[in-house]
Amino acid sequence: MALLLLAVWIPDSRATWFHGAIATHVHTRLAILAEPALGLGRVLDTVGRSYMGVPWRRLVPAYLYACVVAVGFWKLAEWEALCRANPALTQWPGDCIHSTPLWEWIPFSWFVVHLHWMAQARPS
Repeated sequence: MALLLLAVWIPDSRATWFHGAIATHVHTRLAILAEPALGLGRVLDTVGRSYMGVPWRRLVPAYLYACVVAVGFWKLAEWEALCRANPALTQWPGDCIHSTPLWEWIPFSWFVVHLHWMAQARPS
């Protein structure tokens, strides 16, 4: 969680310097470390809750969050494929639904909602 918060607080700016490095490089490295760790944590939490006997209906927030993240990865991968097929497209930030900042903030915002929702579904 700390890596994710650091990645959010360090701007994805090519003009800003952060401890001797361009901020966008620090932001990207932290995000690349944080996202898989966050995903693994969500999967282990959901599996653990399932083994603890939490009904599947109370795990719906985890399934919804997984769907949001999957759509985000799909749209970003689709944009990468479009950029490889058409070199005239700018790589970053992407257009409309393929926007990288959009798919950074949607899963992060949903993650906050997801944490609150799953806290309400804790086993009694």
